[in-house]
Amino acid sequence: MELINFDRIHWQLKVNYGATTELVDNLIDTGFGDFPEKVIQIGKSIVAEYVSGVLSVPQNPIRGKLLSFIKSQGGKEECSLYRSNLKTDRYNAALYNGTLCRLSGTEHPEDYLYYTSIVVPAALTVAEKEIKEGKRVIEAVVLGVETMLRLKDAAKTVPKQRGLDPTSTFGPFGSAVATAKILGYDAEFFEDTLSLCPSQSAGAFRSSYYKDGDSGYLTSGFASSYGIRCAYLAEKGLSGPRGILEGNMGYFECISGLHDDNITPRYDISCINNDFGNTWQICRLKN
Repeated sequence: MELINFDRIHWQLKVNYGATTELVDNLIDTGFGDFPEKVIQIGKSIVAEYVSGVLSVPQNPIRGKLLSFIKSQGGKEECSLYRSNLKTDRYNAALYNGTLCRLSGTEHPEDYLYYTSIVVPAALTVAEKEIKEGKRVIEAVVLGVETMLRLKDAAKTVPKQRGLDPTSTFGPFGSAVATAKILGYDAEFFEDTLSLCPSQSAGAFRSSYYKDGDSGYLTSGFASSYGIRCAYLAEKGLSGPRGILEGNMGYFECISGLHDDNITPRYDISCINNDFGNTWQICRLKN
C-alpha cells in the first residue's frame, strides 16, 4: 500500500506555515476589552437579531419534525430550546435553535454566509451551562463571526468558483471559536478545537437552497452543533493534525484548490491573520 506524506509540499509553493498557530494566538490574546465600541455594538446587534428571529418563528412543519426528532433522542436536560418548554443536551439545543433562527427569515447573510444562526446559538447554549456574563457572550460572538469572515476571505473561490455552501464550510469554525472562547483553556486546546473542524466542514451549495428540501434551514444548526462538539472533544484531549489550515492537503487546499499549474494556490491564507485586532471584518456587516 502506498503511503502518502500529507506534510510534504510542492517546493515551488510558498506556504505560510504557522497560520493556524497565529490564529490561535490572536483568538486567545483578543478579548472584550480590545474591542472598539463599534465592534461591541455590532456584537450586540447580532445577538439581538438572533433573539428577535427565534422569538418570531411561527408554527412550521420543519420545526415540528426537528422537535420530534430531539424528543426521541432523549439526552441530558441542560440547555433551553427556544419557543419550547423543553431542555436537551448542548448539541441538539444548538441544532434546534440555529435552525429556528434560519426559519425566521430575519437573518442577513454576508455573501451567502449565514453567521447569526451559527455563532449566537453556540455562545448562548454553552453560556447557559458555563457562565452568566454578558460580556463573555459578546466576546465569543464577535470572535466567532470574525473568524468565519476571515476564513471566507482567505478561501477566495467559495462559493463563486467552488460549489461549496459558505455556511456549512466556515460555520463550524465560528461555532467552535465561540465555544472555545467561553470555555477558556490554553493554546493547545484552541488548536485542538480548530483541528477537528474540517472533518465536517463543507457542504454542497445546492443543499442551502430552501426549495430543494429542508436542508437549507438545517445547515446553520448542523454547523453550530458540530462546532460545539469540536470544543468539548478537544476538552477531553482529542485532536486533529497541527497546522490544519495551511499546507499540502490542508483545509484551504481542499476547499479552494490550486490553479492549473498545480502549484499556485487559489487562496490567500494571509487574510486569516492580517492586522487581526486592528482591522475588523465584522464591521462590514449590515446589521
